[in-house]
Amino acid sequence: MLPFKPFKLILLLTLVSTISLSQPSRLSIGGGIIYGDEIEEIGWNFRALYNLSNGKICFGPEYTFFRKNGFFEGEDKITIDLYEINLNAHYIFRFTERLAYYPVIGFNFSVEEEENKDNGDREMEKAAGLNLGSGLHYEISHRFIAYVEFDRLFSSLSENSYTAGILLNLWPRSKGHEHPEED
Repeated sequence: MLPFKPFKLILLLTLVSTISLSQPSRLSIGGGIIYGDEIEEIGWNFRALYNLSNGKICFGPEYTFFRKNGFFEGEDKITIDLYEINLNAHYIFRFTERLAYYPVIGFNFSVEEEENKDNGDREMEKAAGLNLGSGLHYEISHRFIAYVEFDRLFSSLSENSYTAGILLNLWPRSKGHEHPEED
């Protein structure tokens, strides 16, 4: 469950705006696993990407969730939940027909909730920041793209993140239209 209503509203508005802007031939959705080196946990990442008509620029929202469950701080058992909403943009450089590199730049909003399971105390920290990174994607088929990505979050909740996942193209390109930039 998301920690507060404004966070849910931001997520909903970001997803709705991305979908409403998209043409069916340009939207990809998917997700993967993510490792954060500050929280030292594996989490889940979900994203939607809208590819502009030139085929080189894409942007979209991401939602990431981490849970660090049941570790001890002194005598106290602690659980940490970290939620992130990102709005990132990529510029795609193709190496081959299927393999491409992309730098990442974007905005982040994070919420970290820490709960002491022994006494019920809760603390919450919110932060906005900047994402910078890069990634590679490989077109497995016309429908599926595998990706790996590194990004650094610059904020009071800074984190290096390593992500691997799959995107589903909501368009199967027809023969003769191998790349969106050829449309």
